[in-house]
Amino acid sequence: MKTLADLKNGDKAVVIGLTDGSGMQRNLADLGISQGCRMEVISSGGCGRVLLSTSRGRIALGHKMAEKVLVTIKNK
Repeated sequence: MKTLADLKNGDKAVVIGLTDGSGMQRNLADLGISQGCRMEVISSGGCGRVLLSTSRGRIALGHKMAEKVLVTIKNK
């Protein structure tokens, strides 16, 4: 299973789940990230932040938070 932190620049993905408690899920939902959300990785700097493009705009997540978002890759 992949997480947002595993993705490379240009990868497109769909969120399939979150691995942390309801507080983090609420924070991510406030940013527009929840199950079924489609996104593209604009920039992923290894252990740094992950910059995403979603239907709500661009969002930057810290590496630790990105590790908690489970995704499936949809590059095609």
